Amino acid sequence: MILIFLLRNNIDPIEIIPYFNKFIQSLRKSISSTKGGEASFKVLQDGSFFNANASIIESYKMIEDAITLSGANDDHKKTF
Repeated sequence: MILIFLLRNNIDPIEIIPYFNKFIQSLRKSISSTKGGEASFKVLQDGSFFNANASIIESYKMIEDAITLSGANDDHKKTF
């Protein structure tokens, strides 16, 4: 699904790797700075993560901040 989106929007899939790595690093930093740290975001049996934030809005804020810090949406292009 993501590959189809990238190809339709003329985005080279290899170009995403540095942004993705920065995104993951930023998200891990924000998760580790929460009250329970990374240990509170447990992996469930189906492979998903337990959301330890008090609300979904906090989770979206963490994701938004990680995307901004990754630089994926700079230079008038939207990668994510």
